[in-house]
Amino acid sequence: MLNKREVADIHSVFVDNIPEVIGAKGLYSIFGNYGVIRDVFIPNKRRKLTRSRFDFVRYNCSVVTVVAIHKANGL
Repeated sequence: MLNKREVADIHSVFVDNIPEVIGAKGLYSIFGNYGVIRDVFIPNKRRKLTRSRFDFVRYNCSVVTVVAIHKANGL
């Protein structure tokens, strides 16, 4: 179980338009270049309008999260 401090230190990056061929391992290899990943969550849902896949990559550090957003944008 996570304590309040650990929950406060989780920062998520929303990633949209994930190709079907990329799974959690692929996302770890892409986003692991920017910092240590806490976890990757790929819901079994799709966006309603575009039907695209999406996921959340979670880090423990807000700085790493910002770097990942800027560097991975458009990949």
